[in-house]
Amino acid sequence: MISMAISAELYPMTLNEPGPGAFLGNGACALHELDGLSCGFVSLGESWCDTTTDAGRLMLTIMGGIAEFERGLIRKRTDEGIERAKKQGKKFGRPERLDAGQKRVIAERLGKGATIPELAKEYGVGVGTIWRAVNPFEVRPNA
Repeated sequence: MISMAISAELYPMTLNEPGPGAFLGNGACALHELDGLSCGFVSLGESWCDTTTDAGRLMLTIMGGIAEFERGLIRKRTDEGIERAKKQGKKFGRPERLDAGQKRVIAERLGKGATIPELAKEYGVGVGTIWRAVNPFEVRPNA
């Protein structure tokens, strides 16, 4: 009986990512799966990106660590910027379609018998906007 081991190398045309760190963040799991299938990964555009050699695997590991470090720095700077904006009183999210005065008038008119669809048409908003205006403290699933 003859047994043969089959191995293959994957040659993508491009990584289609902004940089090697971005590829490693998304592609590390795929490369691990390829390794489990006895497949190698060789990039035609990036000579350091070759999982068929010890040096290539080392470079991928190093670049993966750098990418993870860089992602942490980006996350930290983003969180600091958001915190600074909140301290300055900046509002986040989509602007409200109805101001406090309009919401008060809508609540009064609903109490007098107006319907939500009528008010939505009058104010040029959806019925959900009117509903949220008169029920502001309900927990919303996507909020």
